[in-house]
Amino acid sequence: MSVVYPEIPIITLTSDLGLQDFYVAIIKGVIHRTVKPNNIVDITHQIPDYDSFKAGEVLHNCFHFFPEGTIHCILINNESHIKAPLLLCKYQNHFFIGPDNGLFSVLFTEQPTYIVKITENLLGQKSSFPFKDFYLPAIQRIIQQKEPENSGELIQNYKQVVLFNSYVRDQTIFGYIWHIDKFGNCITNISRELFENTGKGASFRIEIKGHETTKLNSHYEDKKGGDLLIHFNSLDRLEIAISNGSAKQYLGLNRHDKIIIRFGEN
Repeated sequence: MSVVYPEIPIITLTSDLGLQDFYVAIIKGVIHRTVKPNNIVDITHQIPDYDSFKAGEVLHNCFHFFPEGTIHCILINNESHIKAPLLLCKYQNHFFIGPDNGLFSVLFTEQPTYIVKITENLLGQKSSFPFKDFYLPAIQRIIQQKEPENSGELIQNYKQVVLFNSYVRDQTIFGYIWHIDKFGNCITNISRELFENTGKGASFRIEIKGHETTKLNSHYEDKKGGDLLIHFNSLDRLEIAISNGSAKQYLGLNRHDKIIIRFGEN
């Protein structure tokens, strides 16, 4: 059965452009003037400069909360199209437009429905504004339902990068901190599913940068202020926090710090 998409879909923006300049406003103005969307949603414009992997991680964890047919634009390094072609991918009935520099290997966990290398002159014009040259024509094709897979060269794969994913060895889970939010809460790449399938109810010990605990908490209010708190958050990812404080500051944690969970040793 074919999927019926909204006539004017939601368009999301993820970038490293920040909010102090006029770049994001220009992009939104061009979108509104050209395709007149019902809604433009800012995922974030605070991705660290040129950090495509971070953009892929952020979008991976939130895109599925949007309706099918949403168009997700990833703008990391405004000149990235010079070194890496821009791709249009259809994945789980969402559309993604971004540079082929490894971010899609973070964003996707299975093969997309199709991958298109976007050609520059779909509108018969060129400028020094990559969004107008590359992203906008693809967005228009999607909205007009003009077979966006014909917007360029259909290819079989995107650039793959080797990532340090969570893994299990000898009843022990090895993972790392992939995101630290504004409150200093440290979100790991260890899922509830991996934890439960590996431990199967056994006792455990969680180790992170010299700190240990043998208990999980249900929510932030489980501990007094300043106490270590570890729980599965709304994304079902293991999160390290300090009640009424910053785990990053109090525990000296940083992105990519390792976390180890040993089962059956207590």
